[in-house]
Amino acid sequence: SRLNSIKNNLAAFYTTANTKSPIPLHLDIVLEQFAKDRSVMASTSLQTNLEMISQRMPGYKLDLSIHLMGEVEDLKKCFEILKDFKFNNNHKYTIFVPENYADLFKSIKSISKNIGIWYDLDEWYKGNKADFSEKDGINDYLIMTVKAGKSGQELTDEIKYTALEIVKSNSNSNFMLDGGWGVDFRECDYKNLGIVSYSSFWNTFKEN
Repeated sequence: SRLNSIKNNLAAFYTTANTKSPIPLHLDIVLEQFAKDRSVMASTSLQTNLEMISQRMPGYKLDLSIHLMGEVEDLKKCFEILKDFKFNNNHKYTIFVPENYADLFKSIKSISKNIGIWYDLDEWYKGNKADFSEKDGINDYLIMTVKAGKSGQELTDEIKYTALEIVKSNSNSNFMLDGGWGVDFRECDYKNLGIVSYSSFWNTFKEN
C-alpha cells in the first residue's frame, strides 16, 4: 500500500514532498451521493481510511488533511462517524467541509479546532467573493483550482495566479490549493500555503 511505501521510503518521501516531519498526508474523500451526482467513483469510506491510517501508522507524526466532498446525507454520515471516532494523539487533523457545515462539525469537541472550509472553483473564482479571513475560530481553507469531481482538467495560469494572490493577501489564514498542481511547484514560498499534487507526487515518488 501507499502507507507502506511511505514508511519504507521515508527519506525519499520527504525529498519528493519538499518537507520534513510531520508527514503530510491528504485524503480526498469523494462521498456516495456526491459521486453519483457527478458520475464519478466514490472513495473508500471515511471510517475505513481513518482506521487504516491509525492502525498502520500509529506511532508516526502525521499532518493529516481530509477533504470531505459530499451532499447533505453524505456529510451527516461523516458527522456521525467523526463524533465517535478515537483520534490518534500523534496525528494532527484538519478536516475541510463546505462552509455551511462548519458549525455542525465544530460541535464535535475532539476536533472543534480542527475544522477548515473548502470552496469549489465556482464558489470563489470570477466574481464569487468568498471570505478567507478568520471567522469563528476557523482560518484553514482549501481552494479548488479545478472543478471538484471532474477528471482531466488543467490548471490555467489565470486561476493559478488568482489563487496565489488570495494566499498572499490573507497571510493570517492557512491555505491548501487543490487541482492541477505539480509536485515541483516552487514559484513562491508562502508560509501559509500547502499544495495538493496527488498524481504528480505519486508519479515522481515512484520514479525515485
